[in-house]
Amino acid sequence: ELSEGQTLSLGRAAGRNDITLTGCQNVSGTHCQISLRGNLFFIKDLNSTNGTYVNSNRVPANEQIKINRGDIVSFANIEFFVS
Repeated sequence: ELSEGQTLSLGRAAGRNDITLTGCQNVSGTHCQISLRGNLFFIKDLNSTNGTYVNSNRVPANEQIKINRGDIVSFANIEFFVS
């Protein structure tokens, strides 16, 4: 569960992320962040090698974009459905 103002990092490197994605060679060591501000969720690509996508659109490196219910967030061979 994500609390207001909290940020979670996702990536392959154990010990450097809040959520570690093991066995995913196409995920960067620290790949992206998800944050909650004012009941809105945002995702930020951390200059990953293979990119972060929302609804098949690449998220620009180091930019936060809002994600909405029904969006599909993907990187490497991983997809998340925002509900």
